[in-house]
Amino acid sequence: QVAGPRPQTLKSKVQQPPLAFHQYMVNLGEVPVQRSHAAAFSFTNRGDKAMKLRRLETSCGCLTQQFEQDVVAPGEDGRFRLWIQTASQSAGNKQYTCKAIYGPEDNPAVEYEADLVFRITLPVQSVVVTPKAMIFHQPNSHVTERMVDVTDLRFKRLRVIEATCQS
Repeated sequence: QVAGPRPQTLKSKVQQPPLAFHQYMVNLGEVPVQRSHAAAFSFTNRGDKAMKLRRLETSCGCLTQQFEQDVVAPGEDGRFRLWIQTASQSAGNKQYTCKAIYGPEDNPAVEYEADLVFRITLPVQSVVVTPKAMIFHQPNSHVTERMVDVTDLRFKRLRVIEATCQS
């Protein structure tokens, strides 16, 4: 009694979910102006059966999902990405949630869930020209074409009045 309570054995084993996510939240912080940004969620199958990633339920329709593989064998790693399309999003701090629903490949009746978070700080919307500059050498008289992408991330309409090039 002087030494205090002694460690005791657990009476029941705690059931751990088969997929262990390496991170449950991805926070990209402040990002540059781009059409989209991605968060990658990776995990390891610690169970003894192959797990199938059945679906992702996201908090916003602006998130696009990309699976690298939907079935992960025991001991293997898996990964998926969530893409945010920024053109329709206002500037500021954003938080999106995703529920990953998975289960044994051979038993569709059993399901597990993992709650994941994607945070991002979107910049003030603007016009983006890609590439910002272009230099190329043309040693002959053949016509050379290069594409320039102008993306308007503002709510106002953009009207391109002029485009010039110099030699």
